[in-house]
Amino acid sequence: MLIIPTTPGVTQTWHTPDCADHLQWMQQVQESAEEVRREEEWAREAFPAAYARLQQALNALPVDQRATPFVAALAELAELQATRRAAGGGFVVLPEWAQILERHFPAQES
Repeated sequence: MLIIPTTPGVTQTWHTPDCADHLQWMQQVQESAEEVRREEEWAREAFPAAYARLQQALNALPVDQRATPFVAALAELAELQATRRAAGGGFVVLPEWAQILERHFPAQES
């Protein structure tokens, strides 16, 4: 690793291809990318099923009671989005939507 001061208070760090710090950092980047890929893959499969269960639950209730079970899921989603935006973050992503729907509309054991 080579650290080069460029301007007062600023440095550039250069790593050789066999630098242990660089290799560890690259391993962490690859592991993080793989975790995100797995979450996205899970969400692409889980979200449609959870959404279908939400629709089934809606259709199974009398019209005057339809809003009740959805309020908790919507409140959780709104709270997460508000917290995210207040912290300067982005939008709620598909894996988080799927997790919320899974919690409020879990698959029935057969």
